[in-house]
Amino acid sequence: MFTLAQLREKVRERADQQTSNFITDSELTGYINASYGELYDILVSRFEDYYSQTELFTISAGNTHAVPSDFYKIRGMDLKLEGQWTTVYPYNFIERNRVDSRTRSVLGRLGVNYRLMGGTIFFVPEDRAPGDYQMWYIPSYTALVNAADTLVDVLNFEEYIIVDSAIKCNIKEETDPSALIMCKQQLTARIQAMASNRDAGSPERIGDVNAASQRFGGTFPYIGW
Repeated sequence: MFTLAQLREKVRERADQQTSNFITDSELTGYINASYGELYDILVSRFEDYYSQTELFTISAGNTHAVPSDFYKIRGMDLKLEGQWTTVYPYNFIERNRVDSRTRSVLGRLGVNYRLMGGTIFFVPEDRAPGDYQMWYIPSYTALVNAADTLVDVLNFEEYIIVDSAIKCNIKEETDPSALIMCKQQLTARIQAMASNRDAGSPERIGDVNAASQRFGGTFPYIGW
């Protein structure tokens, strides 16, 4: 694990700018955080739940819920029915007003769907939205600010941040970054390969959406639009 101060030192070494003050520590910190964000996106895009966490919330009235301050992407939504979590599915925007006879019931309750719009989650139909929910989501990465801040949870892929930041330094200084760009390409390919199939013993498979129907004796918690 590297601190921000150590990362800045490593980047300057890679960019061959150890004795140069052309790029300030503040500017270099911006480069590092931008590169950190790129690496974070690569890891998130593998959908291996490296960072996934949950938020429990209750809708008492209305049909909206504001996402947490650290929200980045939704991984799944659950609604508690009769003490059990059931999957809530998103709806397409064009379907926002469609509730018809194909809506099915679950344990005596009609289904509900959701859609993320901006920083708010909307549930429809509104009169069925109240209840207890569990949202699985990926938080946004936490930028490094102070020299002692430590880079964590990047799976030992710190080299990507160092190399990519060094490329930015070379570009700013108008020196040739081609060797570093080749190194970044190799690192990117390696990260994409190694970050996938995190559970090598039981890799992901196509989900059985009909399992929920069987679980509730033929009912299904999805509005059949």
